[in-house]
Amino acid sequence: MSRLVGERDAYRRRAEAAEQRSEAAERDAAAAASRAEEAERAVKQERRRVKIARERIRGLEAGTIPSFRKYLEAERRISAQGAKSSRTEWERAEESVDPRFALVQKLRGKALVQGRGVVLPAVYRTWETVDEIELSGLPEAFVLKSAGGATSHGVLPLRREGAAFRLISTDQVLSREDIVEHFRLKEARRRALAPYFAEEFLTGLSGSEILEDAKIYAFYGEIGQVLLRSVGSHGDATSVRFRYVDENGADLGAISRWRPVDPTVPVPASLPKMTEIARDLSKAAGVPFVRVDLYETERGVVFGEFTPRPGGLQDYVPSHDRKLGDMWERARLRLDADIARRIGPVPDASVALRQAAAG
Repeated sequence: MSRLVGERDAYRRRAEAAEQRSEAAERDAAAAASRAEEAERAVKQERRRVKIARERIRGLEAGTIPSFRKYLEAERRISAQGAKSSRTEWERAEESVDPRFALVQKLRGKALVQGRGVVLPAVYRTWETVDEIELSGLPEAFVLKSAGGATSHGVLPLRREGAAFRLISTDQVLSREDIVEHFRLKEARRRALAPYFAEEFLTGLSGSEILEDAKIYAFYGEIGQVLLRSVGSHGDATSVRFRYVDENGADLGAISRWRPVDPTVPVPASLPKMTEIARDLSKAAGVPFVRVDLYETERGVVFGEFTPRPGGLQDYVPSHDRKLGDMWERARLRLDADIARRIGPVPDASVALRQAAAG
């Protein structure tokens, strides 16, 4: 009897093992099928990208397609023409009346906004050189910035912790000497330039330590798109989430060809006010295109900065690139017309020469 029971248990164990192997094989087959589907989708996506790239190249070579990327690259080249000397773009911004240079300098950008009914963050203190930076007497939380800089290199959001300062949204604690050395290194690499200033640390409505911001692409009174940005940890590019929407908050989807988008990034409730402000400031800036960075805070909509030439790969799908390029061209026409109305008609060259000879 015991022998029969033992054989039954053995057969039962073999059956259970066979069943487990069968289930594992089914799972492996399903996973393989899923990988095959993913590979097929990836191949189709790459084929679409190749087709789009070829169409884009043909259009740009023919010079018949308005292109935001093409016009932006041209602006970058024009701004670099002033670099015949050793001065950098930000150093030229200190003295230039040309808005393509002046708007780069953060403090000059704020001066342009003053008196236009837009809230500005308080500036507590300024220093002409990095070695002059002195942080005593400042509020518990503040943002230390360079007037000239690229991306977040010239920005440190800080909260006082005893004699040191915590980099907000991180565990990193810095001394005053650490902060000065940080900016000194950025200066050496042309990532940040004096003067420096301590600015109000703004509090948002979402509870996030780092404010979400709306980067509004404005074309002399018209809005092309809004880039919403949510930062998890300062200085950590992997923690940043992006979303593109239009001026009404409608999702634009994956219009960027390199920047992943996250549709869960919230649209600010004050977006209508933000776009109204951006329209006005873009006309005040006096250029066909400028990005206006704004924040939704407990104090309302607050101005961040002007960005006349956004960095990175401003590379969009062809239809959207053409749309923004067309907006740039129309903005250029409106700006030229406004300039002509302000200065009057340009005199005929022959008339001007006769007047000069008679005088």
